[in-house]
Amino acid sequence: REVVGKLDGATREDLLPLVKGQELAWNAPAAGWLVSAVTCKTTGLDFLNRAVMEDWIRGLWEGYADNLREFLGTTFKGMVQDEFTTFTGELRYSPLLLERFRASRGYDPRPHLLSLFRDVREDSVKVRCDYHGVIAELLEESAYQAIADWFGKRGMEVGTVAFWGRQDVLAVTSNYG
Repeated sequence: REVVGKLDGATREDLLPLVKGQELAWNAPAAGWLVSAVTCKTTGLDFLNRAVMEDWIRGLWEGYADNLREFLGTTFKGMVQDEFTTFTGELRYSPLLLERFRASRGYDPRPHLLSLFRDVREDSVKVRCDYHGVIAELLEESAYQAIADWFGKRGMEVGTVAFWGRQDVLAVTSNYG
């Protein structure tokens, strides 16, 4: 609820048990309450899942490898991926995220999800930092390392060019992770 112009995380109530189908049956006990729902939807590629990324890499690059095998690592010494954007300004979710978050940060992020969007608790900034830290770890392991491993096994280097948001660390983070 809103207290003195700010959201008060201490008054948070879990309304999920009151949702039936697509409807919430709840009446605010007083003025100043804000109902927030944090949801996710599946869109595109799960960059945070190594198995998904390895399938994507095989589908994208194996045909080239089959036809150019003798040139990989010699004539073709590397590959530069242009604009490998993983976020495009959106927050990422994967079923692996919650498990990794709990294991590496020591708490369940679900009660704190609104903190990704608003300052509702004293530790909202910490929650956001923890979320982006877990995302960065999963991206490194699942996407970037999988690509580097595939090319490395063929004697090639891999790099990327990041033009969106150059000179602006927040824009880079928003687009690339």
